[in-house]
Parts: sequence; structure tokens; C-alpha cells
Amino acid sequence: MSRLFYLKQNLMFAYFRLSNICDILIFMTQYSTIQNSKLALIIGQAPPEKNYEIPFSKTRLYKWLEEISITKEHAQSIFEFDALVRAFPGKTTKGHKIPSEIEIARDRPYLIKKININKFKVVIPVGKLAIRHTLNMEPDLNKVVGKSFYLSPFSGKTEATLVIPLPHPSGVSTWSFKESNRHLLHSALLLIKQNLIL
Repeated sequence: MSRLFYLKQNLMFAYFRLSNICDILIFMTQYSTIQNSKLALIIGQAPPEKNYEIPFSKTRLYKWLEEISITKEHAQSIFEFDALVRAFPGKTTKGHKIPSEIEIARDRPYLIKKININKFKVVIPVGKLAIRHTLNMEPDLNKVVGKSFYLSPFSGKTEATLVIPLPHPSGVSTWSFKESNRHLLHSALLLIKQNLIL
């Protein structure tokens, strides 16, 4: 066989080796950014327009967590924070845009991979949109807040996980202002504490 044939063969083997190395490096980079040692995953609707050092810092979430003796500092060490979509979806004339089904479906594999790799003790969707996609059902807050669900989030693409929904902690959401709903919220918070053994 000609020298040119062997040269082509060697170049092909080198290409495949380099491709495999690149694939491994990409996987390791993605894995390192997804893997962590947090106990629970809190899933919101979407990231804010401005990234704050402490997630959900402009909401009532940490005030709620204080009811079960979790300080803002402690929360950062035990909770991983994420959202249905990975980028701020934009604004409308009425406020922040709700992520579309296409945007949510596009970014869902990242969340699924994160849940499968980290095997969180608890997944905590906050707000009706996050609850709907995590539980795979149209939620009635009065029927899901205060309860826990052991199921496979996101239409069965993850391992069975304990899911404890919370209402949205934004000041725009008034659901938790009602006294009867406050009891449901507190029950949900106690479930989180019990299952994280805090």
C-alpha cells in the first residue's frame, strides 16, 4: 500500500482520538458544573433579569425558611438553586415574561441531568409553573402545598425523588397571605426540615 494511504489512516486515527478527548473534556466540564454536595434542589420559574449573589434574595423565601431555623447563610450550603429555564426570558408591558413551553423543553435536559447526577434528597419547585412541570400535573396550590410526592419529576425522565412544592415567594403572589394557606405553607416547610434531617 502507498505511503499516502498510511498517512490518511494515521490522520484518521489521530482525528478520532482528538474527538474522543474533546468529548471527554466537554463531559467533565459539564459534570463538574452540575455535580455538587447540596441536599436539596429549589427550582424556580426563571432566573431574574439581574443575577444576585444570593438567589431569591428579593423574595420572602428566606423569611419562610427562618420558620424552620434555616438562616440565609445556612440555606446557601444545603440548597442548590435553579430554574425551569437557564436565561432571563425577557419582559412584557405587564412585567417579566413567563417562559414558553419551547424554552422550558429546551432547557429541561440540563435539570434532568442535574437531578440524576446529584440524587438530591428533596426537589422543591416554587410557584405554579415550576410545580406543574416537576409534578407533571396542573396544580391546585391548596391541594399540593403542605404535601410531599414521591415520583419521577419531569415526565419520568429522572429517578423517583421526594418533591415538596412551595408557593412562589415573590411579593406579587398573595396566596400565602391567607391564614388557611399560611398553615399549608408551614406544613410544607416542616416537611422540608424533617426530610433533610436538620
